[in-house]
Amino acid sequence: MDLITTTLDLAAACSRLAQHKVITVDTEFLRETTYYPLLCVVQMASAEEAVVIDTLAPGIDLKPFFELMGNEAVLKVFHAARQDIEIVWHLSNTIPHPIFDTQDAAMVLGYGDSIAYDQLVERVSDRLRGAELGASGGEHGSGHGDEHGDDGGDEQLQKRKEL
Repeated sequence: MDLITTTLDLAAACSRLAQHKVITVDTEFLRETTYYPLLCVVQMASAEEAVVIDTLAPGIDLKPFFELMGNEAVLKVFHAARQDIEIVWHLSNTIPHPIFDTQDAAMVLGYGDSIAYDQLVERVSDRLRGAELGASGGEHGSGHGDEHGDDGGDEQLQKRKEL
């Protein structure tokens, strides 16, 4: 993962990322003592590279980042995008688009209203691992939950329907 602290490096990275149909984006900011959030770090990745932008680096101009956020040819994948969108809008009058929010997608798929990214990855990974074991003839747990917080949801739902 490359650390970007100059406008020249940021422009080059954004140019490379703009060549991809899909990138991931995450922002880190402070909001404790300010009305508007203070953008501190941006993390972006494609299938080929990952970069971290120090947005507080002296002299850095974030214009290439904001232009990438408005590039309609690149799908930006966020998790819990509301605050990321807000901070980009506040700093540039640009709404990132097009976007895909993994938290919204998880909600539609039944993972809860506001699942954290690490929990989503764990639950999806456990489900995929279980499907692989089932397809190979192995067994996946007792159906009564496991150490990862899976409560055997399908079996529990069936039991509730039977009641």
